[in-house]
Amino acid sequence: MSIRAEDRLQTIEELSYVPQSIPKACTVGVVIDSTNAYFEETKNKYVKKIKLVDDTYNTSRYNPHQKYSYLTVFFYSPKPEDLPNPRRIGDILYLRRFSFGKYNDSFQGHYLETQYCSWALLSGDSFDLEEYQATRSDLNLLDEEKYPDLQSRVRTLHSFAREYLATTSVLTILPTGIVPKDRDLIVKVLKRTE
Repeated sequence: MSIRAEDRLQTIEELSYVPQSIPKACTVGVVIDSTNAYFEETKNKYVKKIKLVDDTYNTSRYNPHQKYSYLTVFFYSPKPEDLPNPRRIGDILYLRRFSFGKYNDSFQGHYLETQYCSWALLSGDSFDLEEYQATRSDLNLLDEEKYPDLQSRVRTLHSFAREYLATTSVLTILPTGIVPKDRDLIVKVLKRTE
């Protein structure tokens, strides 16, 4: 069975080098930040932003083409409970058939509200591909025919995340001078250390 181009797993760096917007693509990354859901009146939906890195696209690798060394992913839903809720920094987020592009000097991914777009959260503490939250109950990430490179990619990201988060201060991941407009994980970490 051949894999369609939109279902081929790509690194964040591979996606970032495409000069135009990508209507549908798949990637997986390590969660470094997550906002709480907030209501966007113009869209009449709840919005959540999650920042991801991987071994190819992160703050320890210089990229002269991007202002920020992480992927910001936007999720939209009429109900906040349908949005992803990472348990902790270092968890793994799989994105299937999201749109990607450069907006306002940052590389972004956007959840498409279609039956084809989906996501799954995996624990950063386990090498299992068992998702703890997903958009679809029938999303079987262990199906190697449907997701041929996912298991090895998740293992690579687990190893990368352990080293990256052990050697990189959470405070240096986000650029200085940014004042978060909503309460997110980075703010919670700061308050606990004060």
